[in-house]
Amino acid sequence: MTIDDDALHEWARHYRFERDLIAKARGYRDAGMTLDDAVVKALRSVRVYEVKALAAWHIREGIESADRLAVLEIERKAERPAPPPAPPKRGTAAYQEWVETTEEGKRHESIEQKYLEQEEEANRKLWRSMETALENYAQARIMEWTEELLGSEFALPDGTRVRWGAATVDQHRERFELFRRNAHANLEGAARHRRAIEALEAAHVSSLYELAARAA
Repeated sequence: MTIDDDALHEWARHYRFERDLIAKARGYRDAGMTLDDAVVKALRSVRVYEVKALAAWHIREGIESADRLAVLEIERKAERPAPPPAPPKRGTAAYQEWVETTEEGKRHESIEQKYLEQEEEANRKLWRSMETALENYAQARIMEWTEELLGSEFALPDGTRVRWGAATVDQHRERFELFRRNAHANLEGAARHRRAIEALEAAHVSSLYELAARAA
């Protein structure tokens, strides 16, 4: 497997930029500043487009990581031994007995547990990448609390509408968490649809129904 030189150079450039930015913020913190103030001061020393480029790179890395996870899922299914004809339902006493008393049940549980652990770790890495990109982008924004902004409204998850100027910390936090969850879901959704596009184009079919019919 070869690595594209341009991709490698881009990775190295963003890695050095992020490493230098972290080192600068750490230096400010060690000099006596709070961590938040140190991060803000470090970000003020760079141009906004540089932070946007870093955030875009992190998001792209997140999507590519999701793509790799999709491929890994296919590989896991290919490697997984065939399940028993009719395994007991998970969570029942029969399932627990099957797992504890049969080699087949033990293998099944071991593989399932390994898969769940790998999936959780992949999701944690994806989430951390998203959180880093979000934090970097947020720190680079300078907000102006204009009359027009303060008079505008936004919706809370329960449908309640509130003006920017009147919203409480908790209401802003509700809206923040909504966008945060949607960003993660949108990333996962984008990866799934990208995989579907690639599958359809590779098979030269117009729908997944047609693709599934060919595989049947």
